[in-house]
Amino acid sequence: MGEQLQKADILRRIVAFMIDFMIVFAIFAGGLFFSWRYFAEGRVFVFPIFFLLVMIWYCWQDMRGGIGRKIMGIAVRCRDNSNVTPSRFKMFYRNFIGDKRAGTAVYNVKKVKPIKVAIIAIALPVFFVSSLTFGINTLFRNSDSFQVAASYIEANEEIRTIVGEITGYGFFVQGSVQLTDGYGTAEYFIRVIGEENYLRVRIWLERRPGRNWEVIDILY
Repeated sequence: MGEQLQKADILRRIVAFMIDFMIVFAIFAGGLFFSWRYFAEGRVFVFPIFFLLVMIWYCWQDMRGGIGRKIMGIAVRCRDNSNVTPSRFKMFYRNFIGDKRAGTAVYNVKKVKPIKVAIIAIALPVFFVSSLTFGINTLFRNSDSFQVAASYIEANEEIRTIVGEITGYGFFVQGSVQLTDGYGTAEYFIRVIGEENYLRVRIWLERRPGRNWEVIDILY
């Protein structure tokens, strides 16, 4: 029996979890982004199927040691002997019953500089918030409802008189989109940028089964 390993500190475990969470979130968010049209058409069955596939992949990675734990130099070992790796089954169900009941614990298996842990711990939340904001913004901009709203704004002579030739829109798009059985409603707050001025526009849209989005009201 080799020398007993040192148990991993809470910070390294948290950072390892954050890394795994970010990877799963990125895969899940990417899948939602590319399958947005299925949701718009009411085919919501795609969501549970994709969610199940992502969870299966996560469990498979976790049983292999977990990407986050590998980066942080920590690993799951048997509680009574830190040199023994638990079975794959035990690695799986420890996530549901906890390390204590599963007879496992998390140990340091590789030296990692504290500065590396600190940098990752600070960078991950910033990256997560930035990615989430960018993803939602991109999703809005690529949606059919936003494209209809933009076309309506660009064809509005009064808005073009106020701002001049429209050159673009503000980076952040605020709003909401709701879809149910082919019916849909959307509301956007859009910063319209022109050659001479800019204007804040609030626009409402509606969609009925078998029809495209239609603008029902606009304020500016």
